[in-house]
Amino acid sequence: MAKTSRCSVAVLASIPLGIVLAYFGLVAALTTLQQVLAGFIDLGQATWISFLNPAYNFGIQSLGGTGNIFDAMVGGAGAPGGSVNRYFVFIVTAALAAGAFFGLKALWGWATLDQEKA
Repeated sequence: MAKTSRCSVAVLASIPLGIVLAYFGLVAALTTLQQVLAGFIDLGQATWISFLNPAYNFGIQSLGGTGNIFDAMVGGAGAPGGSVNRYFVFIVTAALAAGAFFGLKALWGWATLDQEKA
């Protein structure tokens, strides 16, 4: 495959991977920040990252604090919210961000493979 077509494929594939990396990286960072600050300030009901939560955006979780899908899986049906701790959220979102990062590295390594051989 020609160098330009590989780069074109890499650019097109980088757009969704970049969005995934930015979104889940931001959620992981904000979750960590919220956990660190919770040790100093009572942030029990704070939802700094609620605007990034698809459950709020798609109406699965109400802004009143009722549980979301993760709370229902961990705490059972009708869980009041907060059943899923911040460490679990961080682990999942950080793993997704890391997967997207390594996917981008592999993608651009493949796109520049011909340049290294020349």
